[in-house]
Amino acid sequence: MKRPDSLAVACLAILAALLWPGIARSASGTLYFKQICAEMSDIPPLYGFETSFVGSPNCLNLCKQATVTCERNVKDAASCQIAFSNDWISFDSAVDCADSTGRDLSDCKKSWATDKKNWQAQIKQARGFALFACTQHQQVCQLRCTGQ
Repeated sequence: MKRPDSLAVACLAILAALLWPGIARSASGTLYFKQICAEMSDIPPLYGFETSFVGSPNCLNLCKQATVTCERNVKDAASCQIAFSNDWISFDSAVDCADSTGRDLSDCKKSWATDKKNWQAQIKQARGFALFACTQHQQVCQLRCTGQ
C-alpha cells in the first residue's frame, strides 16, 4: 500500500516537532498549540553550579543535591514529552486513519505505531544525554570543592 500523502506530512510534522516544537505543534492540526514540555537540553545549563558552592562547608553535599534536582527535572521533562507523544500520535493517527478500513487501516495504525516508537526512542536518547550533562556538572563541582 502506498502511504497516503497526509501520513507523509504527519511524519514531517513529527520531525519538525523534534527540531522546532512550538511551530510544528501549532501547525499539526492537533489540540496543542504551544510547547507544553521543557526541552531536556535546556535543563543542565540551568545547573551550571560548578563554582557556586566553593568555600561552603557543605560544598560536596550541595553539589550532590543540585545534581539530584537537575536529574529530577530532566526526568520530569522526558516523562512530559513521552506523554505528549502518546497524545499526539493518538489524535493524529485517529484523524489520519479515520477513512481507512481493513488492511489499509491496519497499515495506517502500524505506521503510526512505528512513528511513535521512533519518536519515543529519540526522547529517551535525549534524556540520557541530559542526565549525563547533570552528572558532568556534579563531577566538576566536586573537583572544585576539593580544590583540584
